[in-house]
Amino acid sequence: MGMGRKLLLSSALAATCAALTACGPTKFDSRKQWTIPPESTRAISLEPAQYRLAPGDRVKMTVFGQNNVTGEYAIDASGSVTIPLAPGPIRIKGLTAEKAARYIQEQLVAANAFRDPRVSVELASFAPIYVLGEVNRPGEFTYRPGLSLFSAVALAGGYTFRANQSRAFIRASDERIETDYKIKSDIAVMPGDVIRVPEVSLFGGR
Repeated sequence: MGMGRKLLLSSALAATCAALTACGPTKFDSRKQWTIPPESTRAISLEPAQYRLAPGDRVKMTVFGQNNVTGEYAIDASGSVTIPLAPGPIRIKGLTAEKAARYIQEQLVAANAFRDPRVSVELASFAPIYVLGEVNRPGEFTYRPGLSLFSAVALAGGYTFRANQSRAFIRASDERIETDYKIKSDIAVMPGDVIRVPEVSLFGGR
């Protein structure tokens, strides 16, 4: 191969790499690629140190030296946990486990429940997901990191013969309305998602 052709090939490869973000691997960390409309996308971290607690999650709380308070607590629909000796429900929705521990500690001190409590909080389990509509076994399912739409449908027994497999409606745990997803490929599922598989329509509707 001549020097001129080598330079031409090298330039073409360089241009291709630049177009593909320096030839780096693409990262699939949200529904961004398949969301309709794009402005409704979201991405959350499932790393324990960064994950923000949400309704439906369960946390393991330890108050050192206080076995009557130490235990697992479910975060209710308002985003709060109810702890013995606390003045009332303590809202920890949107906090990391570390920040939740500090906030609970402050609330216990403010209520004079303990003089100098040492509190730790860790995520015990994610909020479950729900798969509804045109699947064979609709219901509640345990969430695990890496869960996708296709695997969630498989957990629910697969599509029925009436299912529209080209779209899905998903309501996130922190949202009140569903988002319509046109399925071009698999979609990431988040803790607390409610997934509804619609029936196929001869008229192009839902």
